[in-house]
Amino acid sequence: MSRRSLPGKRDADFCQKFSGTGREDAKIADYDCVILPGTINPLPALFDDRLIAFISRGAGAAIVFAAISSSPILLSKARILTGKKFTSGFFMQMADIFDFVEKENFTHKGIVEDGNVITGIGMFFREFAEAVLRRFGYDIGSNFMRYAPDEYTKEELTFYWSDSEYQEFLEELKAFTT
Repeated sequence: MSRRSLPGKRDADFCQKFSGTGREDAKIADYDCVILPGTINPLPALFDDRLIAFISRGAGAAIVFAAISSSPILLSKARILTGKKFTSGFFMQMADIFDFVEKENFTHKGIVEDGNVITGIGMFFREFAEAVLRRFGYDIGSNFMRYAPDEYTKEELTFYWSDSEYQEFLEELKAFTT
């Protein structure tokens, strides 16, 4: 969402101006909100120095960062999550490997909001969308896209690879770190 767009209204000038904007041309300060969707394999994005630099330029700005599934790890690397509570759907072994992840701030909840950051686990996509929309003042009612959510335990919201999957991840990681 750009400061140049009008919430709730299609702005043709905005669409024409930004439809061809690439990462090289974009200025993070032009946006009110940066939404980072998750991915099954966050490693290419995690080791994309231009992407991490782009995100990190938003540190300290009045930008809402909304990251779901595995993408909060990108916010960690860009130092957006420094000192902030967060949640994520990434496998916990990743937090052991990457020292930029502040494990002490990881919270076992579906959605966590801390200051200008909204993070969520992928299975809570509806609640994540609600949190982002509410942050910008949209009245979405009490049953937006669903009935009331269930309560989950800490164990149900903590993810680990099997030993063989973890070894496979470590092998894949070598391509990015060696």
